[in-house]
Amino acid sequence: MKDPAFLLFGWGSWPITESTRTLKAALEPERKPIVLVVEDEVLIRIMLADCLRDAGYGVLQAASGDEALILLASGVPCDLVISDVCMPGKTDGLALLSQTKFDNPDLPFIVVSGHLLSVDVVQADGFFSKPYDFSEVVAAVGRLIETRR
Repeated sequence: MKDPAFLLFGWGSWPITESTRTLKAALEPERKPIVLVVEDEVLIRIMLADCLRDAGYGVLQAASGDEALILLASGVPCDLVISDVCMPGKTDGLALLSQTKFDNPDLPFIVVSGHLLSVDVVQADGFFSKPYDFSEVVAAVGRLIETRR
């Protein structure tokens, strides 16, 4: 027979029951949803990140698909990815989309591009053609994150 799980605090420990789960949840602050913005154009990346932060999201930034793969593989929390398609490096936005959906099929992924049509990225959960309205992207992020919960 296995020992019961215990919840450890600085002042003691208790068996994990429903009431201790509730206590633990009350003591841990709720984490903001985190969005990974993958965009090689610095000004667009900064402006989108600022709009997302203003809307209450945590933001991670990557300048290439290669950087994004490293971030995602590191285990940092991520609730949604927004990625451009044409970027420097070995991993473009479509390869990033494919690898991300292979590794984590439930992670919402929005593609932005000035070169593709939405029919070219059927694996994506959302698509915006450049130039896009930042507020529309932020609204789509909210809808996708809410449906994931």
